[in-house]
Amino acid sequence: MAEKQRMQLSRLATGFLHDTDAAEDVVQESLLRLWLLRERIETAQDFSALAIRITKNVCISLWRQKQKQQTVSLEALNSLENSSQSTDIEDKECQQILQQALSELAPAERRIFQLWQQDLSIQEIATITGAQPRTVSSMLSLTRRKLYTKLKNRNTL
Repeated sequence: MAEKQRMQLSRLATGFLHDTDAAEDVVQESLLRLWLLRERIETAQDFSALAIRITKNVCISLWRQKQKQQTVSLEALNSLENSSQSTDIEDKECQQILQQALSELAPAERRIFQLWQQDLSIQEIATITGAQPRTVSSMLSLTRRKLYTKLKNRNTL
């Protein structure tokens, strides 16, 4: 494809989206679609017309996606504004209760649980603590059960 035609598609997409990065993505998507249709294109005029049509369609699809996202974002924002104050208070209370329950655990249990919360695997936790993987797995299971029971007894679940 000639650079002239690519620039034409880029200008078309930029004019539609008012975003050069998004326009470049649209051009790339259009070129990919054109490549998939390359065997069906007979002349340069067909190529040019199809390239413009595909670019416009990709722009419209992207615009529609953004409109849906904005609608969902506005709805979510409105619902968050209505419930944010009570949710903030509840979150703080839950955090305090969880911290209290964690402080009641044995130091080894607390350490294994905190490492697990950092998304470390059982093997990684075993390496860090120097314990066997089965021991870590058992302690983690026991610790999670203890925390669940403590939180349940405080009526937070």
